[in-house]
Amino acid sequence: MERPAARFLAFALLPAISALCGCYQNQPASGLLDLSNVPDLVAILIPDAFEGDFGVQAKNSSTSLNVLVTNTGPYAASEIRVADGKDLQAPFAFKGGSFPGTGSDCTSDLAPEAACTLVLTYAPVTEGPHAAVLELSYIDGVIVAPMLFPLHGTTAGLLLPWTPGPVDFGNPLAGATVSREVLVSNNGGSALLLKSANFEVPLTDPASPASPYTFVGGAFPGTDGSCTLVTPLAVGQTCRLNLLYSPLAALDYSDYKLNLIYDDGVAEDSSLTITLNGTAQ
Repeated sequence: MERPAARFLAFALLPAISALCGCYQNQPASGLLDLSNVPDLVAILIPDAFEGDFGVQAKNSSTSLNVLVTNTGPYAASEIRVADGKDLQAPFAFKGGSFPGTGSDCTSDLAPEAACTLVLTYAPVTEGPHAAVLELSYIDGVIVAPMLFPLHGTTAGLLLPWTPGPVDFGNPLAGATVSREVLVSNNGGSALLLKSANFEVPLTDPASPASPYTFVGGAFPGTDGSCTLVTPLAVGQTCRLNLLYSPLAALDYSDYKLNLIYDDGVAEDSSLTITLNGTAQ
């Protein structure tokens, strides 16, 4: 049925009137609203197959994500912007720091059946996972409509010793043995997989061509150790290495290294180096 040339609605300072905009926004705060220009159908903005997943990224990196937004309605969207008080918080941001992001072709308006691309970034400086919601608003022809974008990303696995600093094996007699338990944990945002381990002799110690340090029993991870080269170490999980110190002479065996190589989900050859100190008498 054809719409009448003019229709009016009487109102007086209704609380909900602040949400009305578009064809209403220039109407008085009370009296009569002219409904003759209210569209039968409104603008509808939707992200195209948007998942908001930045994946697993290295700490202190920056990753961009393009978000295609389409107006599927028959009415133009206007005043597209970040909703009031809903600015994105780190580690998420618009590329370049402001809406719609450097390289974006979006503006404050979007015609019917048109599309534009927002550009977002994820730049984690702390261990993940991280999550946020980007909230935009736009005038759909009648009211201010929201558009929500859930965002999530996580940092790579990060292997750290349970106790910071060198492992001290003391000052035993030459020919004696001392064992130490070393705990390492995944403090990152995704699972990691240990790949190998090796003991490193200081270049400044030519008198000791072989390391006096090894694993208890002679093989990784040491007798009764729980670390594995097969099963990934989950986020927050800790495993145990059992190390053995066997000094053959009365020397200073400080500043030796245990290198643990692991796949952090981004780089296949990340590493953790643990310093081993000991002397002998």
